[in-house]
Amino acid sequence: MNLNFKSYLRRFPLLLLIGACSSGYDDDTSSYQGETGANSASAPATPSTSSSTTSGSGTATSGSSTTDTTATDSSTLEPTVWSGELVTFTKTDGSDPNDESNQDRLTSNVWITRGNGGGQIYNAAVNSSANKELSPVGTEWAVGLLEDRATLTFENFRSAVTKPQEVVDTNLVVHLIEDDIYLSVVFTSWSVGQKGGFQYQRSTP
Repeated sequence: MNLNFKSYLRRFPLLLLIGACSSGYDDDTSSYQGETGANSASAPATPSTSSSTTSGSGTATSGSSTTDTTATDSSTLEPTVWSGELVTFTKTDGSDPNDESNQDRLTSNVWITRGNGGGQIYNAAVNSSANKELSPVGTEWAVGLLEDRATLTFENFRSAVTKPQEVVDTNLVVHLIEDDIYLSVVFTSWSVGQKGGFQYQRSTP
C-alpha cells in the first residue's frame, strides 16, 4: 500500500468507517438496502387478535328479546260487586224515555229505561227501543241473591224473568258485561197497558 495512503488512514480513520457503511449492506440482516436505507425484507405479518361479532347464541340482537309479552288473561281479574246501600229508580207512566232523568244511568255503557208503547226495559245508551231477545243490550240477568252470583245462571232479561209484568218482588242480579259489575235489583212496580212506567230498588257501589 502506498505510504501516503497509510498515513492518510492513520490520520482519518472515521472517514473510512463512513465509507463502509454507505456500501448498501446491513450487517444485522445481510439484506440489500435501497436508496432510502429501508429494509426490503417484509416483517412477518402479525396475526389479528380481533374477533367479529356474530348473530349467534350469546350475542344481543334486536330480535333476540326474551321479554314476556303474554297478554293478561281477563278471566283472572276479579269483577266489581256493588253491595252498597239500596237506591230507588222510578220512571213514571208516559214520561219521555229519551230524557236523562228517566234513565237509570248505571255506567257510561248502560242506561236503563222503558218505552211508552209497552214492552220491556232497554239500554238507551245503545238502543232507542226494546228488543225482546236482547234488551237491555250489554246486560245479563239471573234470579237470586247477589252473594250467590257465582252459582247463578245468567240470561237475557226476558229469559230470566219470563214475563216482565210478573217480575215485581223477585230478587234479581244483573251483570253489566262490559264493565264487569254485578248488582242486585228488585222491581217494586211494573205498569201494564202500554204506559211505560216501572220502579225498582238496586244496590250501589
